[in-house]
Amino acid sequence: MVEPAEESGIAKSRLALIASGAILLLAAYWKLWTYEAPQRLASEIEGWFFLASDTSPLVIFGLVAWVLFRRRDRVRRALRQPRAVLPALFFLALGLGMFGWATYIQAYDLLAMSLAANTLALGFWLGGRALARVLLLPSVMMMLAIPLPAAFVNQIVFPLQLWTANIATHLLEFIGVPALLEADQIHLRGGDFEVIETCSGLRSIETLTLVALIYIDLFVRNARRAAIVLFSAPLVAFLVNGVRVLSLILNPDSEQLAIHTLQGVAALLGGVAAIWGIDSLLMRFAPTADRPETDDSDRSWPSLGSSTWLAVTLVAGVLALGSIAIPVYELPLRSSFSIHSMLPRESRIWESTKLSVDRNFLGSVDFEHIFNREFGEGTNAVHLFVGYSKSLERHRSAVSEKTARLSSGWAIEDLAGGSQVISVPGIEAEVDRLILRYGAERILAYHWREGAVGTVEEVLRAFFGLDVSPLRRTDGIVVVRLATDIAPTVTGAAEADERLRRFLTVARRVVDAMKSSGAAR
Repeated sequence: MVEPAEESGIAKSRLALIASGAILLLAAYWKLWTYEAPQRLASEIEGWFFLASDTSPLVIFGLVAWVLFRRRDRVRRALRQPRAVLPALFFLALGLGMFGWATYIQAYDLLAMSLAANTLALGFWLGGRALARVLLLPSVMMMLAIPLPAAFVNQIVFPLQLWTANIATHLLEFIGVPALLEADQIHLRGGDFEVIETCSGLRSIETLTLVALIYIDLFVRNARRAAIVLFSAPLVAFLVNGVRVLSLILNPDSEQLAIHTLQGVAALLGGVAAIWGIDSLLMRFAPTADRPETDDSDRSWPSLGSSTWLAVTLVAGVLALGSIAIPVYELPLRSSFSIHSMLPRESRIWESTKLSVDRNFLGSVDFEHIFNREFGEGTNAVHLFVGYSKSLERHRSAVSEKTARLSSGWAIEDLAGGSQVISVPGIEAEVDRLILRYGAERILAYHWREGAVGTVEEVLRAFFGLDVSPLRRTDGIVVVRLATDIAPTVTGAAEADERLRRFLTVARRVVDAMKSSGAAR
C-alpha cells in the first residue's frame, strides 16, 4: 500500500516531468513560432486574408490549442486505452527526421510537419489508436502552417485569377455596369482593374477550409454532413471572393489598407454564413443520425506511470538539444553577374531596346536574372525574354503559365491554332506556340523551359526544400519567350513564324550565356 506522502511525491515528480517536457517542446520548436518576420497587426491581418504564401503560424497554433482544449474530455477517455508502440515509433522517427532536415536547411516552416508527426506519436504512445484519432484533426491543422509550395501555387493561382476576373465581370454586367474582360484585366469606363494574385481567392480558399474544419468539430457529428460541408468550403470561398473583388472594383477607396482589410473580414464572415446555411439545409432536407454520445460518467483523469512521461520528456530534450546543436546548411549567395557582359559583342544583340518587366503581373514568379529586350522596330520587331532561376527561395518559383504572356491582359486565342506544342530544331524542350491577343493586337509567341522537371517533382522539390539543400540542382531553370506581331493579313501568322525561327540563333546565344554564367556561380 502506497502511503499518502509517497503518493503525493510521485504525483509531484510526474507533474515536474510533464512540465519539463512541455517547456522543452516549446524550446525545441521556437523557430516555428517565430520564422515569419514580425509585422504590424494590420499587415498581419492583410496577409492572413489575402496572401497564399502567408500562413500566420501563431493564428494556426492558437486555433490548434483551442481545438485541443475542446477535445479534452475525449483525450481523457482515450488515455485509458493501451498504447500502440509500433505506430508511435514510426511517427516518432518521421517527426525526428523532419525536425533534423528542417533545422539543417533552415526551412523552419517544415517544423510544423515534424510537430504534427510527433503529436501523433505522442497519441499512439499515451492512448493508442483512440488518442491518435482524437489528435488527428489538430495534427492536420498544424500542417496548414506550412505555405503551399510555390511550384504548386503557380499552377493554380493564375487560373484562379482568370476565373475570378470572369465571375467579377459577369457580376458587373448583372448589376448593369458595362465591362470588357481580357484575361486577368477588366476594362471599365472609369479605368482598368487587374485581378492580381492577392485577388485570386486562393488564400480565401485556404482560410475558409480551415474554418470549415473548426465548424465541423464544433457542430457536425455525422460523417456525410462533414464531408459535404468540408468540400463545399473551397467553392463557397471562390464565389465569396468574386463578390469581394466586385466590391473592390466599385469602391474607389478600396486601395486603403483598412478598407481592404474590412472587406476581407466581411468576405470571411459571408463565407462562414454560407457554410452554416449549407449545413442547415442538409439538416432540414437530408437529415442523418448523429454519432451517439459516449458514456462519460467517469470524469477522472487516468494516472500514467512516471516511465511513460520520462520517455516523452527525453524525446523533448533531444529535440530541444537538436534545435541548437544541428549544423545548418548555408546557401550560396545569389549569383551576381551581368548577362550582357557574357554575350558576344555583335551588333545584332546590342542593337535592341531594354523592356520593363511587369513584376506586379508575375507576382510570385521569381528569377535571379532577366534578359528582356526588343530587337528591330515596328511589325518586324522581335521580343526576347529569358529568365534564369536556381530556385534558391522555396516560396518562389520560375515555373508558371504567366511567363508565356508579355504582361497582364494578354489572352491566348481560343481559335484553332491558338495553342500548339511544336518541335523546333536546336531546342530539346517542347515549345509552346501561342497566339496571344490584347484588344486588336495579335502576337505569335514561342515559349519553353530548360532545366525544369515535371510539375509533381517541382512541387515535391519545393515542399521538402531540396533546392535549398546540398541536393539542389546545379543548372538552374531557364524560361524563354520569343514574340513578334502578327500582321493582319492572310500570311501574317506564317511570316511571324519565319521571323521567330530566324531569330532562334540569337536567342540560343543568350540562353547559353545565361546558363553557363549561372552554373559557374
